[in-house]
Amino acid sequence: MALTERPWQALVLTLFPEMFPGPLGLSLAGQALKTRVWTLETVDIRAFTRDKHQSVDDAPYGGGPGMILRPDVVSAAIGAVRAAAADLPLIHLTPRGRRLDQAAVRTLASGAGVALLCGRYEGIDERVIEELRPREISVGDYVLSGGEIAAMVIVDAVTRLLPGALGQEHGADEDSHATGLLEAGVDLLTISQLLGHASFSTTQVYLHVRRSHLASTPSPLDWLPVRQLPVWQQAEEQTPPTPSQHPGRRS
Repeated sequence: MALTERPWQALVLTLFPEMFPGPLGLSLAGQALKTRVWTLETVDIRAFTRDKHQSVDDAPYGGGPGMILRPDVVSAAIGAVRAAAADLPLIHLTPRGRRLDQAAVRTLASGAGVALLCGRYEGIDERVIEELRPREISVGDYVLSGGEIAAMVIVDAVTRLLPGALGQEHGADEDSHATGLLEAGVDLLTISQLLGHASFSTTQVYLHVRRSHLASTPSPLDWLPVRQLPVWQQAEEQTPPTPSQHPGRRS
């Protein structure tokens, strides 16, 4: 990376800054963080409270179950972030957002970075969303305790695409979904399937590697030996082996 090139920036607004970097500090993302391929900064939303109890939650405006993040606190935190990093798009992590896909990840990776707003409780006061209009993204149709893990998913996916993150120039180009297709699938054949096939009356279990992504020019099927397993072949008229017949096995 050139000395004048600014690293990709992840800025996370959260009630739990101690959750970061978490797994992002390990493996490829962690190494790229150490070498400043990307940078991470957390903003503690609780720091923008004004009362002595540092209250961040309140009942929903207009009523309803549960508690939500207070609009004045969240708005103040977002205002501070936008003043310091106006070029970073603000993303609100929410189940109602657009489903994250590789195209969205590439778009984020091509920019200067991202500011990720992590909700808690029943979410964020809707008046903040209507006023500030963040981009809304979902990582799937399921419920999490907060947006922090979703933020980690986005950052991990993006950092793989940053130059120098994988240690090889075209490494990410060969990932699953990089071209809209899955990588070669791996199917495990069960022992019962093997025993039912005349060609596999042996003690080996195999992996069937399918090059399904080469749909236009399918590759031959390769059978790759993995390990030796004690497969007790049983014909219909035979009874199962007893432990005494196979002293290495215990009932």
